[in-house]
Amino acid sequence: ILNGSSPPLGVMSNPECELKEVILHPGDTLVLSTDGLPDALSPEATALDEMAALVRELTTQDLTDWPEHLARQLENAYRIDDVTLVAVKVLG
Repeated sequence: ILNGSSPPLGVMSNPECELKEVILHPGDTLVLSTDGLPDALSPEATALDEMAALVRELTTQDLTDWPEHLARQLENAYRIDDVTLVAVKVLG
């Protein structure tokens, strides 16, 4: 999990962003999400921890199973925002 202090994408026209470089290896999975995912998992301050736990759980499964698993997790969630997750698996 990469932590950062930059504002969300699209909020400001020219934000000052912290740059990080990470080398991805075969088998690694890059996961990007909107802020709606942690909000849907928990309205509490622990939402990012819950999202990290969910992503760790998802990475043990085949990528094609993620949508169904995620839909089950969010089935009864209170959603006030979009929930978008993009996952890219590095093949090698």
